Amino acid sequence: MSECSEKLVREFLVNIPEDCDNPLSKEYQKVFVQGKCVEFSPTIINKALENSDVPQPDIEVSNNKVCQTITADQVKTWPKKQKVPAVKLSQKYAILNRIAAANWVPTRHSSDVATGL
Repeated sequence: MSECSEKLVREFLVNIPEDCDNPLSKEYQKVFVQGKCVEFSPTIINKALENSDVPQPDIEVSNNKVCQTITADQVKTWPKKQKVPAVKLSQKYAILNRIAAANWVPTRHSSDVATGL
């Protein structure tokens, strides 16, 4: 595989044992990749992604603050109908919303943003 391809795509087949999340199991935090046993844990993932393994506190943010951020302050409070119209999203969040609607979020042809998302 060329260096360019490896940087773009890292794909492999993996078998995850049923009890890989049980600390008492010999298969704990292990997966089988192409027949070889590999340790796999949040610490290893964070190290590969160069993320800090120091726990970070949860951030409490109100729906109103989220609304202000994703609409570039066009909408100050979350609408009573529980959805922010997609036309009010900033360019950045409009693009992210389209990607999410197309790939991850089941939708009924509505591109509005609900608090459940």
